[in-house]
Amino acid sequence: MVTITADKVSKLSVNILSNIIEK
Repeated sequence: MVTITADKVSKLSVNILSNIIEK
């Protein structure tokens, strides 16, 4: 379960970073 949460968190961070870069 910990690995799944970490994976989701990393994916969220990537999404946020992409949003910041696009803007």
